[in-house]
Amino acid sequence: TRRLDEDSAFILGTGVGMPTGIQFEATQGNIVTVNSGLAAALTYDGLVNMWAELPAQYHGNASILMNQSTLARIMLLKDNENRPLFGVNESVPNILGRPIVISEFMPDVAANTIPIIMGDFSRGYGIADRMDLRIIRLNERYAPNIGLLAVARVGGQMLRSQPFVSQTIAVV
Repeated sequence: TRRLDEDSAFILGTGVGMPTGIQFEATQGNIVTVNSGLAAALTYDGLVNMWAELPAQYHGNASILMNQSTLARIMLLKDNENRPLFGVNESVPNILGRPIVISEFMPDVAANTIPIIMGDFSRGYGIADRMDLRIIRLNERYAPNIGLLAVARVGGQMLRSQPFVSQTIAVV
């Protein structure tokens, strides 16, 4: 469960007693936002505009963060002749040439949400992981039994906003 807790904190954390999450930074307006073009859905144009908004020097290491439901909606996008933009039975390992990172802590596609963040996470988001794990023995609290409390220190925050761009579900 530690990995899930860390994943949640690195995405949703408020910075109060936990890391400052990348989704939190986006909702606070600290990351450039591109509208999807529709009030409650993703569009191919919105995805391309998000890609184009990311400065070119960050494209090489950029990845796209979203949840599984958002990826499914992207895979269902169709052209004007109702043909899928992605091949039938084709796995989508990347979008616009960038790898996809799935986290279920990212929000689903809905009006006024930020379900996709694209960027160079290695240059723009820092994680401090103290390797020491402390075990505290709680004798008095659980007497006559012994309680154990494991404590690890982990932190994270956005170092720079330039390597990121987010997709907001909204009309242009």
